Amino acid sequence: MPRKIIIVTSAYGSDYIKNIGGQGEILTVIKASGADGVEIRRELFSDDALSQLPRLANKIKQAQLACFYSVPFPLWISPEKINPQLRQYFAEARQLNAELLKFSLGDFQPDTPAALAYTLKQIMDMYPEIQCVIENDQAKKSGNLNSMSAFTQWLAQHHVPLRLAFDCGNWAWVEQDPQLAAQQLAAYVGYIHIKSTALDTTGKRITVPPKNQEDRYLQIAQRYLPQNVARGIEFPLAGRDLVAVSRYFVELLRG
Repeated sequence: MPRKIIIVTSAYGSDYIKNIGGQGEILTVIKASGADGVEIRRELFSDDALSQLPRLANKIKQAQLACFYSVPFPLWISPEKINPQLRQYFAEARQLNAELLKFSLGDFQPDTPAALAYTLKQIMDMYPEIQCVIENDQAKKSGNLNSMSAFTQWLAQHHVPLRLAFDCGNWAWVEQDPQLAAQQLAAYVGYIHIKSTALDTTGKRITVPPKNQEDRYLQIAQRYLPQNVARGIEFPLAGRDLVAVSRYFVELLRG
């Protein structure tokens, strides 16, 4: 069975999503591109849209797309405290009929108490249909390989069924080798974000689309990461014909 290809709504730009009336209005483009699902971004919701998640869930269902849900908050807000809104975010994911919920790591420490593993498992047991994943973000403190590796060891030690969302490009922001990270973390990966990076004219690092199958980040995903997990398009999708642009990259990621 071909791997799922997911398009992250923010790939079309937050201003564009706002101008067309919200994330529900891009679903026809995503469906027409041949993608299998959509990653809904909580940060792109207006207060009104956030109160109407079942309506968006119905649109996603009608489009016959899988739903992933990304929350722009960390799992750990301190070494001894899980995000107090965790249950709320799981509940929102359930309203969306999401099969995956994504956070960043946050202020995790290797000596985090075992009691928090029990708390995490209790919450996750309430939402068995939702896979929770933790992404390596662009923060040097939490998105580095040492932190992510320590976290996976803690998960294994305490039998917590969390997985990783491996963002191929984010390693550049924390100045670490994505290939080494892929080799060390592959066994825990449950979702892959694909993007390439470059420096703009001012020297600022930016996200760019992969040029072709030989792109370094695509090659890393292809050679070192699980082939049966979903891949998300999280790089800019722009052009006069958004369906054609999106379809090109959906097919590129399918390999």
